[in-house]
Amino acid sequence: MKTNLVDLLVFPTSMTYKVIGTPHINLVNQVIEVVQSYVPGDYIPRVIYSYRRSYCSISITIVVTNIQQVEHLYTDLSKIQNVRMVF
Repeated sequence: MKTNLVDLLVFPTSMTYKVIGTPHINLVNQVIEVVQSYVPGDYIPRVIYSYRRSYCSISITIVVTNIQQVEHLYTDLSKIQNVRMVF
């Protein structure tokens, strides 16, 4: 039996997106810009750097209102130049 993500979520719902990428001076700002284009608000993401600072993890929690927002955010966050993974 296949279950779709839309069947598991009740909107509006809080979701945390985690973005892994190579540290770049504008990476955090680019992530915030993409999120604000879908869900405007003041965001303070949590940023954690790897031991050698070769990668960083950016976690940002937002309230999404529909499955299209969820899908578009995954797609657009993945398109940021220094992003390696979004989950």
